Amino acid sequence: MLSTTGINAFVGINGSTANAMGLSLNGVDFGLALLSDSADSSRSWISMQANVATAIALGIPEVTLTGSAISVEINLTGSDGTLIDYAVETLTVGSISLGVGAEEGEMLRVKGDLNLRLRLLPD
Repeated sequence: MLSTTGINAFVGINGSTANAMGLSLNGVDFGLALLSDSADSSRSWISMQANVATAIALGIPEVTLTGSAISVEINLTGSDGTLIDYAVETLTVGSISLGVGAEEGEMLRVKGDLNLRLRLLPD
């Protein structure tokens, strides 16, 4: 398991420079669980939840992209097609509580507030 709380992150190229191009994330809380069956190591699952206070795209001409209160949830099926049901028993990884129910199926869910502005150029 891996977790972080309240970090800032950058995904892209030339981070921390005037030429940065990518996505700047602030206030990131992250929990990742890589789980396996102790009786059958061929069975494994991946679950993750991340919360991001704010996000902003940098260095992309003609595009303004900002986001806030973003949440990402991932619950992937194991090699045998089963899911961990966190609605039955929540797993806490650092400050993150994984709570996705198996009845929702395998998932990748992203929620939050997003603002996108494109400056369209004339023909």
